[in-house]
Amino acid sequence: MGKEKILLTVFYNTNTAVVNPTVYLKFLLPFLLLGGKFSWVVGLAYIVALYIYNIVYIVNDYIDYARDMAEKRQKKSFAHLYGENFTQPALWTALVVGTGAVLLGWQTVLSLALVALILGVVHSKVRGLKPVTFLLLRLFRITMPALLLLPYEPVFRNLLMLSLAVFPLYNLKSYIEYAELKRFNPKPGIFASVVLSGVAIYLFKQNVELLLKYSALFLILLGAVKAVSRVLTPVALSLLGETLKGMGYEDVEKKVEELLTLVIYLLLLGAVVWF
Repeated sequence: MGKEKILLTVFYNTNTAVVNPTVYLKFLLPFLLLGGKFSWVVGLAYIVALYIYNIVYIVNDYIDYARDMAEKRQKKSFAHLYGENFTQPALWTALVVGTGAVLLGWQTVLSLALVALILGVVHSKVRGLKPVTFLLLRLFRITMPALLLLPYEPVFRNLLMLSLAVFPLYNLKSYIEYAELKRFNPKPGIFASVVLSGVAIYLFKQNVELLLKYSALFLILLGAVKAVSRVLTPVALSLLGETLKGMGYEDVEKKVEELLTLVIYLLLLGAVVWF
């Protein structure tokens, strides 16, 4: 089995390998810098959350496979690269989620897995609801780790509320881009994001100082990492560009920048945990 096949067996697609870990770190790092504690339970919860969300990708591809092939959509996922084969990545995902259920509590883990399954099915089957399900999926992604940790680390309730409070900062740009791609009106989704954020801020009003510090750190880290990533992208592109082209990626520069962003956040996480 080739290296890429092993990688996609384990992660299924590049979202699970690169994009989603980066999203999680964007929300986690400011929290850790403000006194949150990182432990093996926290690390495990984030890994399990990655694979619960993986259910959404596998379900989407399973339902959409025939249409994707007819429209010649070249998705970089295990099933699309190795011919309608979902067995290996599905078994691996089930193994990780099942291990999480044993170690973190089956009620929470399996409940969230069921939510992922339902959202995945509705997102693919009910095309008219895509504006809603896309918003719900993004909300589900950022809140899931904190929900997994609530029974063990009650302080992660703060991260849950803080994540909801800054949700529009993370969501609006990409939501508008998705709306333009799918040709729907983004205004209801934008309104819902802002209202949700307002509710979270109101419920968190006794910790305004923490909210302000978290929001500031969130934006500072976002901007600083993006700036460093852009500076390093040409160097990384010269080293990895041909390899990624050989793997079939078209927007190689974007993929290199995504990978660099993840590496920078991981280095920051290592520094925060170490010191």
